[in-house]
Formats: sequence, structure tokens, C-alpha cells
Amino acid sequence: MSFGDLSEVYGKPHVYLLDHKTTRHIRYLSPPLTKRGQLERQLRRCRVKRVVRIEIFGDFAFLLVKRYPRRR
Repeated sequence: MSFGDLSEVYGKPHVYLLDHKTTRHIRYLSPPLTKRGQLERQLRRCRVKRVVRIEIFGDFAFLLVKRYPRRR
């Protein structure tokens, strides 16, 4: 499971995960995730299936993501 090219997100102080359809806030990742794999681990923990789009505004990175359905 790979999330494509996330190189522009690494090292950003503020990373937000948003739902790609409703832009509803899912999670805020505050520590600058610098090493490869740190960000992916967080995405896996949030049950992210695919990164649909990456929006970047200065220090802020918004990942619009598609998630796996909730487990029963």
C-alpha cells in the first residue's frame, strides 16, 4: 500500500488530514514528519486508503484522503 509521492509534505510543521469529499477534518499531525515512513505510518493508523489530493499553503499541508470504511 503506497500513497504516491508525499515528498512535498515531509518536514511541514502542520499537516492536516481531510476527507476528500466533505473536506471534514480527520486528524492534525503536528510534529514535523521528516523521515520517510513516519507519515505513512500515521496514514495507515488513520485507515487511509488513498491520498486524493495534496494542497499546500506555506507551512500548512492538507491531505485530502479517501479512507477505509469503519470496522464493525
